[in-house]
Amino acid sequence: MIHVFGRAGPGRAGLALLAVTLGLARQPVTAPQLVGGDTEWQEVACGETMSRGRRAGGEVRCWGSNYNGAIGAGDADVELYDAPTSVVDLGSAVALGLGPDNRACALLDDGSAWCWGAAYLGDHNVFSSATPRQVVERDELP
Repeated sequence: MIHVFGRAGPGRAGLALLAVTLGLARQPVTAPQLVGGDTEWQEVACGETMSRGRRAGGEVRCWGSNYNGAIGAGDADVELYDAPTSVVDLGSAVALGLGPDNRACALLDDGSAWCWGAAYLGDHNVFSSATPRQVVERDELP
């Protein structure tokens, strides 16, 4: 289980709906609150405006600001995900990368690395992506 506390907005604590309902949109969450229900989390990485978690089966979920598609849900037009949301088209992760807030990465069980969010994702492309893109080796360049 993940319990969070701290600044509640915008989606930082994964409790945006709770914060708005209680009138605490910009106030800190002072007591630990459960995020995402009772699931088997293996790893959590938290940034300033978003967080990511890896479940026991390798599924990666993100929540918070979706600036530049940083949540990895496939839709860069949604500004905020207030609950853990599955990263689309990603295999089974064994580790998470914590980079700048608008970028996330995961190491998969096959040894490949995938990133999504803000530009320069390791695939030698300068564009942001709301879905994971595989990091390529230098000798794989065109």
